[in-house]
Amino acid sequence: MGATARVRVCGSAAWCAVGLVAASGVLATPATTEAQQPSQATFTRDVAPILQRSCQVCHRPGSIAPMSLLTYADARPWARSIKQ
Repeated sequence: MGATARVRVCGSAAWCAVGLVAASGVLATPATTEAQQPSQATFTRDVAPILQRSCQVCHRPGSIAPMSLLTYADARPWARSIKQ
């Protein structure tokens, strides 16, 4: 495997890891309330775009990854493992 191929593979894995770490922070927090600051991270606004861009190509039903990360309900059970 050439250097270019290694960079692409590592880059994909690195972005997936970044997305999963970001998702774990939001997924592990309790539900938000109306009194909280609007700057509070949300799955739909902040995490889903990262997962869509960097992870969902593989993390979808019937694909190579072991779990789906298409929805909050799919990703939430994995929050503790993702955070570690």
